[in-house]
Amino acid sequence: MKLIIAEKPDAARKMADFLEATQNCSGFLEGKKYIFTWGFGHLIELATPEEYTQKKSWDIDDLPIIPDVFKLKPVDGKSGQIKTIQQLVTRKDVDLVINACDPDREGELIFRHIWKYIGGTKPVDRLWLNTFTEADVQKAFATTLPIRNYDRLAFAGKGRSEADWLLGMNATRALTLSVNRGTLSLGRVQTATLALICQRTLEHQNFKSQPLWRFMLDCQKDGVDFFLVSDAYFDKAEVEKLLEIARKSPKTVKEISTVRKIENPPLLFDLTALQQAANRTFNMTAAETDETAQKLYQAGLLSYPRTDSRYIGENLFREIPAILRKMGNIPDFSGILAGYPLTNLNSHCVDDAGVTGHHALIITGEITPDKWKNSGQDEKRILALVITRMFQAFAPPCQKDITNISVAAGELALEDSGTVIVVPGWRGIYNTSDDDTDEDTKKLPLMKPGEILDADVSLHEGKTKAPELFTERSLIAAMKNAGDSLDDKNLKKTLNSVEGIGRPATRSGIIETLFTRRYCIREKNHILPTELGFGVYELVKDFKIANPILTAEWEAGLDGIQTGTVRYEDFINECRDYARETVTEILALSGQSQKLNRQDSKQDAATLITCPKCNRQTVKVFTYHSKTDQSTISAIGCRNRECGFVYWNPIICGKRLSPKMLESLVKDGITQPIDGFKSKEGNLFSTRLRLRDDFKVEFS
Repeated sequence: MKLIIAEKPDAARKMADFLEATQNCSGFLEGKKYIFTWGFGHLIELATPEEYTQKKSWDIDDLPIIPDVFKLKPVDGKSGQIKTIQQLVTRKDVDLVINACDPDREGELIFRHIWKYIGGTKPVDRLWLNTFTEADVQKAFATTLPIRNYDRLAFAGKGRSEADWLLGMNATRALTLSVNRGTLSLGRVQTATLALICQRTLEHQNFKSQPLWRFMLDCQKDGVDFFLVSDAYFDKAEVEKLLEIARKSPKTVKEISTVRKIENPPLLFDLTALQQAANRTFNMTAAETDETAQKLYQAGLLSYPRTDSRYIGENLFREIPAILRKMGNIPDFSGILAGYPLTNLNSHCVDDAGVTGHHALIITGEITPDKWKNSGQDEKRILALVITRMFQAFAPPCQKDITNISVAAGELALEDSGTVIVVPGWRGIYNTSDDDTDEDTKKLPLMKPGEILDADVSLHEGKTKAPELFTERSLIAAMKNAGDSLDDKNLKKTLNSVEGIGRPATRSGIIETLFTRRYCIREKNHILPTELGFGVYELVKDFKIANPILTAEWEAGLDGIQTGTVRYEDFINECRDYARETVTEILALSGQSQKLNRQDSKQDAATLITCPKCNRQTVKVFTYHSKTDQSTISAIGCRNRECGFVYWNPIICGKRLSPKMLESLVKDGITQPIDGFKSKEGNLFSTRLRLRDDFKVEFS
């Protein structure tokens, strides 16, 4: 009998269905040859610092806490499943255990922690599964390898987990105890990401717009309208002089050229590119994209989602025509197949060397019309993005003629360009691209050098624009490309080689952590630091923990462990030294809690209203995450910590107040009539709400 340990119940049940393990038991499924059991993600975690200090309270004298050997403990509430796994492992009829956790560094760590904690001694094989189709499951079970083949991957996972514990636990305690303003969480990726957000917000707030001018030539020839535009100018006196000369001068075509451009299709999605596309197209958060993609993977409809590769190998490329052909059975995609070159696919995203741990995201051949029809809205959205990208990626290149024209008007140079798509190729399939720009076609009239255009030069004034605040999409891109802004070539190379801060599988979780810690909020589509987030940034912005270089160095070390060029022992000892250094730096901040008292933004100060309790202009609407369903909820409260006024905005008779209603309630003491309340009998009614003297809310 073989015991299979999967990472989650859904994965275990999917594999069990294919291998006829149908006997449903408490915590496992059993068949004639296989027993399937599971974790719930992590069952075992690193013990808390209290296990080492033997104290319930935090004490500055205990820092830094540097274990020689890390202890393990069950995750709260999961001891029962651990006991089930232990009993199954010790069954006499079980002669082989198979690690079927997710095929990545984290999945390997989850199994190894379980195995070490229960003291497993039986032989173990590793199952590596990129897609949950029946054929691939059968193939994976027939080609398992001894788990020792994955020891380097396991040490990389162990190094990541322990390094983050050393830094996060020590830095968090050091900062919390130093400034005495509540628990203040720090972490290598979390804090560097917070720094990115704060820096961009400060750049946006402190930006001083400058006037600029551009010259424009509004032309018409052969019935075609076109506009030539100059570069931007910033000196008004110079602009006026140039305009005077230009208006008196002939508008002469200096150069005109047409070039045929061959534009390859976009590459297939990795997780980061999928997150960005889902955020841009459907306003889905990175966490929502991750969760949806994982469901589709476990349902056998999508390949392993937490990939950082945008390529597939030659073997998989041979299967693509059959997969795409099946999309003809789904009305939403059948139209694409008309004239699609299934027998001559573009192979520009086929590269065995470009496939790291996992290949790019693709759909499987398991999608049927019924499965498509019965999928939820988010599932259909993610599937549609991946299917469309596959059709694009394997389509022929787009061929287009690009015409550039340059016209002189006195000392001015004005330019325009036109694009004519000759062969649509991949752009004929839902005209989209990674840079979020559709291909505008514009044909310029026939002209030749020396030709004089009959047009007048006009002047248009504008202003320089502040750097855009981060959206979730642009923040993920900034995390991935964090090395681009570095001057040091070696550091830039290091950071770019590991694709910036974090990994595709962890970035969404880091962003959500910033919301959970109340370091950041979502305001419309933007991500902004809160007062607390700004304060933490101000305290640690000059430390290495807030610098993307730290996470780049660590990720490079972890990759080195995985490839065998770095020893785990050397890596973790360096992390121990850095944890000691960080504690020393942070403890020197003692007494600097005033840095936490920063307002969120210039606009924020103007929207504060008077507190009904302390009578200071310190009240604002804020957002927080519900612990029950992880939804984002608006509430209202006072920033004066000594006051403590807050109204958490519960659901009243089936309705929760909007931010404007909350503001009206506190500012005026009473709202306008509000629709949408529901009585016990289910009848809808309208009423005002009043804020009482004891700051409770009642119907009025």
